[in-house]
Amino acid sequence: MSRAATDAAKPRWAKRPRRRSGRSQSTLEIIEGLLGRPVPVSVNGEQTQASALQAIMLQLVQKVLAGSTRASRTYLQYQEFAARRSTKTTELHFDDEQDGRAAGIALKERDHE
Repeated sequence: MSRAATDAAKPRWAKRPRRRSGRSQSTLEIIEGLLGRPVPVSVNGEQTQASALQAIMLQLVQKVLAGSTRASRTYLQYQEFAARRSTKTTELHFDDEQDGRAAGIALKERDHE
C-alpha cells in the first residue's frame, strides 16, 4: 500500500503536520523575544512603555518595597541566579528629586574579580 493511500485512510487529525519552511527559533530566542517585547506600564500614574522583563522587575520591586516576603525571596533568588549567569550587574536607582518614588533599573558591567 502506498504512503498516500495509508495517509488517506487515517483520520484527518492523525496526519503528520507539514514542516515549516526556514529555521525555527530556539526556546531561548522565543523567551528573549517575549521578554523584550514592549508593554504599557503605569509609573506614578503616568503611562509609558517598557520591556516585559522591565515591567516584571518593576512589579517585583514594588512588592518587595511593600513588604511581601514571597516577593523578597523571589527577588533574592533572581539576584543569585543573575550573579551566576551574567557579566553585568543590576542596579536599582531611586530618583531623589521625586522623594524616592521613581525607581530605575540599570545594567552595569561587572568588575572582574
